[in-house]
Amino acid sequence: MKNATRLFEAMRSIAIIALAAAMVFAFAACDDGGGDGPNPNPGGNGGAGTFTLTGIPAQYNGMYALFATGIVQLNIEIFGMENFTSTGSNLNLTPISNGRAVFNLWMSDGNRYYGNHATNINWIRIYQTPSIPWDEEFNSLHLFQSNVPIQFSNGSATRNWNDLFN
Repeated sequence: MKNATRLFEAMRSIAIIALAAAMVFAFAACDDGGGDGPNPNPGGNGGAGTFTLTGIPAQYNGMYALFATGIVQLNIEIFGMENFTSTGSNLNLTPISNGRAVFNLWMSDGNRYYGNHATNINWIRIYQTPSIPWDEEFNSLHLFQSNVPIQFSNGSATRNWNDLFN
């Protein structure tokens, strides 16, 4: 009986040490949300990022837009559109209404983006239709590019048209 008690105590001590070690390794492996590591979605919140563009000129109201950027150090592309997994091979574009467009942000692998990074706009394209085939992505009515950085926090950012394109 004495040996069984000692064995039980030893096993309990080993289990406690193993649990403590597992917790230390789990905390060490967590991303701090700084956005500098390989994970484009730090913090693990599973949220869904958006880019809100305000002050869009009135002539584009009632049209649709597609947004693209990338984070070079992570080798990922980010697209702003209504839905990434759209019907067939079409892209569902973001509507422009009252001088405003709210782009849902998708990474090229189909996951939502919600990281903390600064990046420039590759382009915003304006279309007349709410969806387009993937292979017609570059057949837009208008193309706008900017070198002004956008800082995303938890995958979201808001900028005014005039700050980016004037």
